[in-house]
Amino acid sequence: MKSFKAIAILFTIVFSTVYYGCKKDATSDPQPIVPTVVPDNTICDGNLKSTFYPIDSFTRWTYNYKLAGVTQSSVPFIISVDSATFGSYKYAMLVDTTSLLDTTVTYLRQDTTTFDILNYNVGTSQDYLEVPASPTIGQYWSIPGSLTKKVTNLSADLHTDHCWYTNLLEISVFRGNTVIFKYYYKRGFGLVDRIDPINLKEFAISDVHFR
Repeated sequence: MKSFKAIAILFTIVFSTVYYGCKKDATSDPQPIVPTVVPDNTICDGNLKSTFYPIDSFTRWTYNYKLAGVTQSSVPFIISVDSATFGSYKYAMLVDTTSLLDTTVTYLRQDTTTFDILNYNVGTSQDYLEVPASPTIGQYWSIPGSLTKKVTNLSADLHTDHCWYTNLLEISVFRGNTVIFKYYYKRGFGLVDRIDPINLKEFAISDVHFR
């Protein structure tokens, strides 16, 4: 009889230990979950290609539009939607349906020899240099409208709402001696920012999608 009671007591102790031990484990503080998905750094890093202006179809750049430093509700974007052929060359068609950044379709291609990005002007039926593949400080060239483009910085820094960009290519557009636009490009990314100092407009990148 005493043996039976001893066994019963021992069983009760073991059950209580297991029960409460399991209960304690079930209610313990949760352990942090380590993410297994690599963060998407495209907005900061681009597609890691060497060209200053990736122009594959379905690439889309979205911008934050500021007027006199105040963010506007309009959201301009540039999208490479299709291609067109002029002469023997095929061009990417870049469109801004908001007409805030550009009121016309832009036709770009990459030269297969120099790797420069060229802009086809429909009015003159000629190519003009858009972004040089190997820019040098002070390099300049003429574009329609009696304007001049000039490489004014090879390592510009720029801070947006998303990233701190370094080593950007800065190309300034002059009318006479007056700067009317400043463009900032990043390799493997495209246009990061466009500043209109006269009208106090700025278009800084807020999202990008590469095909």
